[in-house]
Amino acid sequence: MIETVVFWSCTMMMNGEQPNFGFQCKKSKHMAPSHDLIDELPPECLLHIFSFLESARDHCASAAVCRKWLKLLIELIILKVRSSTYDFSLTLPLCRRLKGSSANDITLINLGVGTYPHHRLTSLYLCEGPLFAITDDGLKTIAQLSPMLTSLTLHSCQSVGNLGLKSVAEFCKQLEKLELINSFIDDRGILPISENCLHLSILSLEHCPCISNESLMAFANKSLHIRCITLIDCQLIGDSGIFSLISSQPELTRIKLISMNVGDEVLIAIQEHARALKVFYLEKGSYPSENHYSWIEAIGKLDAAIPRPFATFVRRSLAHLKILEMKGHVSLSDDFLLALSRTTKLVQRFKLKNCRGFTSGGILAAVANWSQRLEVLSLKNCIVVGKKEVTREQGLQTFPSLRTLKLIKCEGVDDCFLSSLGPVCKQAKHVSLDGLESITDRGFQALVRQNTDHRLQFLHLDGCIGISDVGLCSVLRTSGKNIEFLNVDQCTSITDQSLMMIADKCWKLKTLCASCCRVSDNGVFYVTRNCGKTTEFMSFSRCTRITMKSVSYIEVMSTRLVLRELIGCPQIEERASGLLWCRR
Repeated sequence: MIETVVFWSCTMMMNGEQPNFGFQCKKSKHMAPSHDLIDELPPECLLHIFSFLESARDHCASAAVCRKWLKLLIELIILKVRSSTYDFSLTLPLCRRLKGSSANDITLINLGVGTYPHHRLTSLYLCEGPLFAITDDGLKTIAQLSPMLTSLTLHSCQSVGNLGLKSVAEFCKQLEKLELINSFIDDRGILPISENCLHLSILSLEHCPCISNESLMAFANKSLHIRCITLIDCQLIGDSGIFSLISSQPELTRIKLISMNVGDEVLIAIQEHARALKVFYLEKGSYPSENHYSWIEAIGKLDAAIPRPFATFVRRSLAHLKILEMKGHVSLSDDFLLALSRTTKLVQRFKLKNCRGFTSGGILAAVANWSQRLEVLSLKNCIVVGKKEVTREQGLQTFPSLRTLKLIKCEGVDDCFLSSLGPVCKQAKHVSLDGLESITDRGFQALVRQNTDHRLQFLHLDGCIGISDVGLCSVLRTSGKNIEFLNVDQCTSITDQSLMMIADKCWKLKTLCASCCRVSDNGVFYVTRNCGKTTEFMSFSRCTRITMKSVSYIEVMSTRLVLRELIGCPQIEERASGLLWCRR
């Protein structure tokens, strides 16, 4: 009986009402002043009362009353979670991201209290703001309340130290993913994770200056299921730690090393042990030497121009590689690219950025070895140093899987290079030739004319000043019926003739960018009349020949237009210029 009365009074107090126990006492001068009777209850009685709470709302409301109730509720939930009768399979998984002002201890504790008993917290992302902080106490509490946590990310949580991560290792033994970004946690916090979280498969340490080789060696001795490793700017981690970790993980599929001091030992470990490797990144770090790699006969004689990180994997390590990205290499030789392509038969995405040293024939010969699986070919800000004829054995075949071709701001790419790449575009959907000032209509037509399946949907020609109406109209006449995005910005030779062809052939056009072109009101009229029912965005900025007539055409005929851009057009009134949303 007393339990029911106390629980009823507790509920009334949480709703802001005063409990009435069915009797009244006459006030006397000698009577002690009134006070809260529920505070006199022992903790055991309160715990028994709280055990009847079922909804998350009641848990949060009770926890917000005072610190005493909060501690009791946390203790009660921890006892229930640890009990053998609690079945986590009946609860729903929950993922939460706390950033900025919401990333604090109070929100974190309420999250743990409120999710019980109908949900289980499995993924947690914490990003600390400038005014509020998460401490070790908050992280310890959420770890105690969420033993099924499998993913934890601490981004710039400067107030979380070794004690907080030790509590995660103690209570969250099912942890599979750990990410530390801009953290001052050292080896004393990482070592318990390696000992207790044996299911860890993803380890990411970014800008962690206090973590050393000792932590990676601990993972090498304890963990056997790590599949992904990311190390970015960790100054105390060197070859010995990375070598021990890579050599002990047979399931390793992804390695990302950025701004790390990588030497010969790391590449030896990858070459000998990382047989399942599919993705490998190595950027902005000190590269290993050639002392241990004289056995690479496919490349021939190594010289200083060959990028050491990739030259070491030619035989075995890159056999299963599917994504190959090379950035910032000052010089790449044709022999190296050819040897690399002969070994990596499964590459699906090949990207070069800020690279130089290879010839047009060298890159074509290398790409020919990936013809059956290659899906993306991208060269950005690269310099092709010369021309080299491709032999009949190295000639390009058809590319049945390639969907994206990007040649962006590359020096040395001319009409001959584009003509040689013709078979690549047979089934391409996305072609980008932005910033290629040296190409003309002849090379452009030779590149796209083999798109016989008419699958081209995205065509980028921004800054191609050598392309005129002749080349664009020829391509649109054969491959324009499925184009949805067309960008001819800064193509100064494009006139109304191209806009008329766009109006006749591009029936599915959604976006048209024609800034700095020699178009007039007549061309805008044809485009809006024929493509107005499908086009959602139009840009005719800095087109000096269009007037207010074009504005009226766009507003009246383009029924689905969402956004239009008319910046820098001198004959258009100020009220109609600029970037404007169109209300339909």
